Amino acid sequence: MGMQEISKEVRLQKWAQQVKTCRESGLSVAEWCRANGMKPSTYYNRQQKVARAVSHELTVQERSSPSFIEYHPTSFSPEPMLIIHLPNGTLEIHKGADTSIIEQTLRTLSELGLCCALL
Repeated sequence: MGMQEISKEVRLQKWAQQVKTCRESGLSVAEWCRANGMKPSTYYNRQQKVARAVSHELTVQERSSPSFIEYHPTSFSPEPMLIIHLPNGTLEIHKGADTSIIEQTLRTLSELGLCCALL
């Protein structure tokens, strides 16, 4: 990793901390920016760059290292009740599947931008 990449990473970490601090402060973005000598446009620009970097990192991780959840159903239906087609495979959810595992799986897929806008 070159000096430019290291500098960029350090900046992104600093900006991510600023976003986190702002969100945890209980203040509006405008109030937090005023208290910290920052223009709201600068804050939103940095927030967007952090979000893009995180999204890119998640996409790279998803492509390079698939993860698996081991699941042992208590009852199994041979016909899936839901089929989700993904870029690199298919996810079948069968009747009797644990709802917490379904929810976590769909949330993860949604966060990765692979499917399902969760409400």
